Amino acid sequence: MVTCFPSTARRTATWKSVSKRRKNVLHWNLGELIALANEAGWLPAKYRENPGASWNTVRAAGLMGDFVQVVRETRNLIHPGKYLRTYPSLVVKEANYRDCYEILKAARSWFLSHIELSLQRRFRKGAP
Repeated sequence: MVTCFPSTARRTATWKSVSKRRKNVLHWNLGELIALANEAGWLPAKYRENPGASWNTVRAAGLMGDFVQVVRETRNLIHPGKYLRTYPSLVVKEANYRDCYEILKAARSWFLSHIELSLQRRFRKGAP
């Protein structure tokens, strides 16, 4: 998305902050990339704006950026210390990972539709 929409990416606070330290987005961490996508409107999220919100609030909002954040949290559980500190009583099951896979498929579709709509707008305007 950053490659397709560089001017949008460069207008975000995340870009201005992180690119000072690491110019190449391939060296950014997942949290930074998600933050940039949230700010750019590519992955809208409400949960980030309201850290005290419960997971039920996130599900009720149903915004793609919130679900992607859940995937990030699940991915971070690979670190035993993080798992014990953050979710000591949580039992991660196969269904959790299946949900993450479905969220990632939906996020990919979300990005592709954003790109497709942008291309359609450009072609209607007559831009190459």
